Amino acid sequence: MEDSDLYADDHHWGNRRVNVGAHDLPALKARYLLAHLPVTGRVLEVGCGGGRLLNTVAAHRPLLELHGCDIRPLRYAPARFHFTLVGLETAVLPYEPASFDAVVMMDALEHFRDPTGALHATRAVLRPGGQLVSFTPLEGQRLSFYRLYRRVLGDDLYVRTKEHVQSFSEADLRRLLEQNFQVVDHVYAYHLLGHLMDATLFALLATPRLRRRFWQVNPFYEEAAASSPGARTQSPLAQALRAANALAYAESQALHGVSWGAAGILFAAVAR
Repeated sequence: MEDSDLYADDHHWGNRRVNVGAHDLPALKARYLLAHLPVTGRVLEVGCGGGRLLNTVAAHRPLLELHGCDIRPLRYAPARFHFTLVGLETAVLPYEPASFDAVVMMDALEHFRDPTGALHATRAVLRPGGQLVSFTPLEGQRLSFYRLYRRVLGDDLYVRTKEHVQSFSEADLRRLLEQNFQVVDHVYAYHLLGHLMDATLFALLATPRLRRRFWQVNPFYEEAAASSPGARTQSPLAQALRAANALAYAESQALHGVSWGAAGILFAAVAR
């Protein structure tokens, strides 16, 4: 698959900040992130998308200096963080060494062709004792609905539908991390229901028409500067996505300490 097809222009991750009090998975991730960030200092998000998490952090940690980088340009100029456009094969982050107190990689590591290099570059810009905060999908577990769908619909299924070029097991991820970091906290998410629903949804998105509709109406990827904010939430598909997300959230909350069946992990790791 060509890079231009993989990193499609119509995949935009939104800039509307997360409601941290909501009962959904974005709120679950945002609350974990906020709980593990410093109150002051400099924070970088690698793979910041449209900036929705950085805008969320800015609203709750106003004393932080926030930076974000991504391979796609932003649709709207950021008001609350500094943005840097980076190349697809960037091996070194364009920041001074040891210049950040924390680095955020939420739903990002699985998008890197060279995750080892990405973590090494991340470690290089962290100050001694600085912290990496991440959510990473675990789509490579031995017992996995993702594995089942890939067997039926092709090994590149989730590359095509959500740009996941990596498929980590928890063991793989921990081996990758231990070269540069020590994990100091973790919780699990996307258990049986969330796991099944996410794997099934993104398998269905192999259908081009449904994939286009998904990116048009998904309420979790809204743009705050759009002409009709909130319009996405009115469609039946958007309402179904919200309901499914609420169920997955409740399950993840109840089973946060259980690894069995989990298809995602939130973790904080200190730079070695």
